[in-house]
Amino acid sequence: MKHSHHHDHEHSHENTALNLKLLLSIILNLTITIAEIIGGLVSNSLSLLSDSVHNLSDTASIILTYISMKIGQKKKRINILSV
Repeated sequence: MKHSHHHDHEHSHENTALNLKLLLSIILNLTITIAEIIGGLVSNSLSLLSDSVHNLSDTASIILTYISMKIGQKKKRINILSV
């Protein structure tokens, strides 16, 4: 049986948890990227450096996702002058 419920508030707690997970992913990915850059430079390893660039692109996509979600969470404003 399907159960539905309605609240007068938005489910911002779900969005907050997801935002925190995305921020944690960004921090961890940046940490790994920096470690790989340092390790690649110290050991003169092209494979570590190339993987660090790959991780950096992953981090950029997560950042874009985070920004997109923040924009999507904003309430729509109605412009009275354009009506």
